[in-house]
Amino acid sequence: MVSGNATGVDVDAKLRVLVGVSIALLATVAQAQQKGADKKKRVEETVPKFFHIPSAEEDGVMSADCTGTPPYREIDCSFEQLTLSGPPKTPASEKEAALQALWKGMEEPGAAAELRKMCDGMRSREVVGGPRALAAAAPDVETVRKACACPDPELPKCMGKWLATSTTIKDQTCKVWTNTFAFRLKRVGSQRMWRYNGESGLCSVSLVITIEEVKPYLWTFTQQKLPGEKSPLCPEKPSSASYRWDALDTFDLTGCKLLKFGY
Repeated sequence: MVSGNATGVDVDAKLRVLVGVSIALLATVAQAQQKGADKKKRVEETVPKFFHIPSAEEDGVMSADCTGTPPYREIDCSFEQLTLSGPPKTPASEKEAALQALWKGMEEPGAAAELRKMCDGMRSREVVGGPRALAAAAPDVETVRKACACPDPELPKCMGKWLATSTTIKDQTCKVWTNTFAFRLKRVGSQRMWRYNGESGLCSVSLVITIEEVKPYLWTFTQQKLPGEKSPLCPEKPSSASYRWDALDTFDLTGCKLLKFGY
């Protein structure tokens, strides 16, 4: 009797264990199916968008804002490229030649009168637009004020020193510029990848642009250009550019005393 009761208890325990394992397996399968459904839903319903992914070759970032209709076989994308260029690397011989030409010009008859007009123009600019307007024309504001305060006989010498200083400042000025463009891209299979392949610009350059989501919300942008028409104004060599989510996203500003927007 005791042996029989023990066997019954063992069977009940085993059944409970089997039921528990079955329930756990069903829950795991359901979770996996839900994750797969969520991933498929995200792939089908989200349109490419990324913000400031860094360049793999230069100091710059790329952003994209795309629109379309699920399942996004074709999308219209607007891109914004922001690039930081370092100070110009002017050869020492060119700098010396420019300075010599500058001082020679200061010795020309009528130089003082022309320089006085320049000073008057800067003064008017400051009156109308304020100190920042003057700084736009002459970053070293105090230096140009002192130069323009010189009497006419000394003005060429004073302004010559300031212009020489301005030349040095230009060699310490870095530039930030933006470039915007838009293309219609087509999806590559069922992947999170879209591509434009066609001609661009007046030179009929062959252009291939590819964007890809390599991991959820982590994007890459690549561009290849091949020369088109042969002309002195058109590029002669192929070029490429890439922007990646895992590229260096901080930039060295060594040598940049000033930043200027524009080309």
